[in-house]
Amino acid sequence: MEQDQITGVEYIVIKKDELKSIVDEIIETDFQMLDPESKEKIKDFSQGIPMMAVLLGESVRNGERFIGKLTDKYLLDNLLGSQGKETRSRIIMKTCSLFNYFGYEEELSSQLNFIATDKNITSLDGDNNVIINEFNEVCQFYLKREIFERRGRLIGMRPFPLALSLALEWLEICTPERLTKVIESIAALKEPDRTQLSEAFAEQMKYLGYSEKAVLVIEKIVGPGSPFDYADVLNTELGSRLFRSFVDVNPEAVAKNISRNLANKS
Repeated sequence: MEQDQITGVEYIVIKKDELKSIVDEIIETDFQMLDPESKEKIKDFSQGIPMMAVLLGESVRNGERFIGKLTDKYLLDNLLGSQGKETRSRIIMKTCSLFNYFGYEEELSSQLNFIATDKNITSLDGDNNVIINEFNEVCQFYLKREIFERRGRLIGMRPFPLALSLALEWLEICTPERLTKVIESIAALKEPDRTQLSEAFAEQMKYLGYSEKAVLVIEKIVGPGSPFDYADVLNTELGSRLFRSFVDVNPEAVAKNISRNLANKS
């Protein structure tokens, strides 16, 4: 983050990993009343950021049922800085937030190229090579700010509440038809991209249960006559994995789908 530093000021760089013990202490001291499961989720979702742990703990203590949801848009936007306010950068970050991790380097860079150029996932006009270059520039910028973290040749957005907020922004303008096309595009990929992105997408989807829009979209794509209303689709690796994630978003719609499929077999 050299471009954000003030000339003449000596900086001490503290990595997020070095703050995990502080997060543990905050949760055990200030949020003793929370159950062990909630404490572990807050530790996980805060990603070693003390302020995020405090905000998540306070939201749960104030009655929020969905750990990871924060309504402070001003704070979340500040994490992205001025670059996150630029339209094209914002679209790129919303796209990246749909996958908990995706391939970024070497042979796995095909995953970044896919999500950058699939128009149902990323709504950017322009030449595909230019868009891929924009993606790489934005990812490099936020890797330096530690908004992205590396996991081998993969990267993923952190902290989790930020990724969740951006994923919901993407979902707000998503139709069931568009989401179906996204799923079909991922299913058409070659390995290992198909399995990796299927898992990454499903992992993010399962946390969107507090969004009314997510609930409605899932209701339609598992409803009568939908792609997920056929046993052949549900029996595929991608279909079954996504279907399991939909349970966390709209369990009622999924239960009705299962009932229909069982009735059709009898």
